Amino acid sequence: MFKTMSRWLRAVSRAHRLDDRLTALEAAVRQAEARAAGPRRPRPAYVEIGSGAKIGDQVAFFGTDRARVVLGASTRVLDGTRIFGPASVGAGTFLNRDVYIRPRTTIGVDVSVGPFARFVTETHDVGPSDNRTGAGRTEPIVIGDGCWIGADVTVLGGVTVGPGSVVAAGSVVIRDVPPNSLVAGVPARVIRALDGPDESAGPEGASPARGDQRPE
Repeated sequence: MFKTMSRWLRAVSRAHRLDDRLTALEAAVRQAEARAAGPRRPRPAYVEIGSGAKIGDQVAFFGTDRARVVLGASTRVLDGTRIFGPASVGAGTFLNRDVYIRPRTTIGVDVSVGPFARFVTETHDVGPSDNRTGAGRTEPIVIGDGCWIGADVTVLGGVTVGPGSVVAAGSVVIRDVPPNSLVAGVPARVIRALDGPDESAGPEGASPARGDQRPE
């Protein structure tokens, strides 16, 4: 009995020493990760973030006091997203990873944006034959409330996407989208109207969900 008790005590002692080593190793890993990430920079004064918003890692904001970035309450922005002011994102909107938003972009409330979507407001006039890149200009983008912008979508300057619309994955939007419409393609064209609240994403191959996942 005493031998059994002794073996049990030695086993418990070894287990405690192992736990201590694992705890020390975990602490060392956390310290190394913190050093690699560098010091957390204070959020710039030109960024306004509403209550309950969640911002992922390596999300970057660019702007000035006159070109502010505004995120509404309960927005979620995943890793790698870039937002250039002036720009605003409405309450409850979800931006998946690596979304790219250029100045003068307005995104409404309760919008879902898939990964790698791009909102590009800058363009150029067509110049003469010796230099086709003419004078530059910026044209605003407006995304209406409740829209679903699929993965890898590009929306160009001057476009308004009407409320309740769906833009299928991989589309390039170069003209306005009517409210409650499903659009797809390069360039994007209206596939059909979405009349009811329970409409599905649309015909096979036009689903905006490819690569687009919104966390619960």
